[in-house]
Amino acid sequence: MIYLFTGENHGALEPAVQKIVTTSGLTPEKLAGDELSENGLVDALTATTLFADKRLVVIRRLSENKSLWNKLPDYLARLSDDITLILIEPNVDKRTTVFKTLKSVAEYKDFPLAKPDDSAKFRLLDVALAGDKQQIQMMITEMKLAEDPYLMFGLIASQVFNLTAVWSAEAGDDLTKDLGLKPYSLSRLKTQAKKLTAADIKKLTKLVADADWDIKNSRGEPWLVLEKLLLTI
Repeated sequence: MIYLFTGENHGALEPAVQKIVTTSGLTPEKLAGDELSENGLVDALTATTLFADKRLVVIRRLSENKSLWNKLPDYLARLSDDITLILIEPNVDKRTTVFKTLKSVAEYKDFPLAKPDDSAKFRLLDVALAGDKQQIQMMITEMKLAEDPYLMFGLIASQVFNLTAVWSAEAGDDLTKDLGLKPYSLSRLKTQAKKLTAADIKKLTKLVADADWDIKNSRGEPWLVLEKLLLTI
């Protein structure tokens, strides 16, 4: 049996590997494909032992060993029926003939990194104001995969500025024009502003100013500064 797992979502990939290991009841033989010799690969795919009828072989990043990777389909023709092979390729080129051949003969699954919901970053301040600390931590964890912490802080700072402007606005102020906001965004800010007191606004502006100082003066890793800000709001 051959398994081919691709992708960089290790949080999902590794449990899939462990499930196979647990189900098989075998102790996996773990090999670093990028360091494997030709003889080592042949032994991994064909050799039997005196101590076990079946074997479970896990090879990671074999595609980085170009000479062996290109010959792999030929080697697999010699794969013993008593061997279960798991190939783990985080960054394999899926356009190659070798990959397409492997995919056709293996049980294949891709584990891509989940892309954060683009709208989520615009909801961060809302979630922070609601006091949902667990949700904030989950959202930050996802955003670390694809977002820039400096840009994210700039977004939060601008949202706080707009929220402050909406809270302090007087009757007759054209906030759509003054702040360049769309009606939906302005409506959402007005809803949030109604829930805040003068003390809340003062606290918000100070927290953002302190976080801005910390980031500009390298007083902490940017994502940690941003997370601390959101958890403190």
